[in-house]
Amino acid sequence: MVNQDRLMMVSQDRLIIVSHDRLMMVIQDRLMMVNQDRPMMVSHHRLMMVNQDRLMIVSQDRLMMVNQDRVMMVNQDRLMMVSQDRLMMVNQDRLMMVNHDDDS
Repeated sequence: MVNQDRLMMVSQDRLIIVSHDRLMMVIQDRLMMVNQDRPMMVSHHRLMMVNQDRLMIVSQDRLMMVNQDRVMMVNQDRLMMVSQDRLMMVNQDRLMMVNHDDDS
């Protein structure tokens, strides 16, 4: 099916929609959107975005960001950052830092 500038391909259980510079793929219950150099994957209630060297995963009420060697997790009212060998947790109004070789 070719509709204006949109191309739709239906093959077995795969739906591919090409519109402008956006590619949408529906495979089973998974939706993949590729817009320029950013792939987005929606599977059930999980959203994965890969933007350059950053990976964002949104699952239910949890947000995970993986950027180079840093992992950020936002879960409810808690923020966890893992950077190299340091773990930072921000929980409500409390900041906790856990560092491997902490001799103090």
